[in-house]
Amino acid sequence: MVNYVPFRSKSKQYASLLELNMNVNCFPFASFRVVKTTFLRHFLNIAKLQYPVVGLIILLLTSCGFHLRGMQDMPIWLDNIAIVIQNAHRDLEPRLAERLAGYHINVSTEPDLAKYWLIIESDAIQQRVTGISSSTTSRQYQLIYTVSFKLQAGRGKEIIPLTTVASTRQVTINNNRILGSNDEQATLQSEMRRDAAIQILARLASSHYAP
Repeated sequence: MVNYVPFRSKSKQYASLLELNMNVNCFPFASFRVVKTTFLRHFLNIAKLQYPVVGLIILLLTSCGFHLRGMQDMPIWLDNIAIVIQNAHRDLEPRLAERLAGYHINVSTEPDLAKYWLIIESDAIQQRVTGISSSTTSRQYQLIYTVSFKLQAGRGKEIIPLTTVASTRQVTINNNRILGSNDEQATLQSEMRRDAAIQILARLASSHYAP
């Protein structure tokens, strides 16, 4: 719950609101919408009293602070896209589809009818030993997850050539509790696939293709 202290002047009110906007990211995600809504209502109640143009400009500027992690400005031409998984983990498809749908991009389940194809050619996980304990009962590994993908038009025109994104994590495997170590590794691999999906969408967002 956000409590507001009466302000002495309009300038101090705007300054306090900007400070509140900057601190919104410190709140847990569960309370994010409540804080955002409370902030906007309080701001509009003040801005409509005086200097409406200034209030509108500040509102437009401060609204940029409410973007969630991983959100991109997707190109307007990107719609009706099919996700084609070749030699990669099937979990990538729903992760990518969910994020694309979040941008109101139509994801087609029939590639022949889709305007664009997001082709996931392959993925791979590598392990590199980064440390061994003195008792040799535990080892530290660096997990490296890579995904190779490309974007093309349905008719075969290449928009984004074959590109590779990578995500890394550190994991400690204890020989005395292999089961727990395996569970941790599976969780990390799931997180890396999520990060790879975010990176792929970032590459889509940065495309300079002009249909």
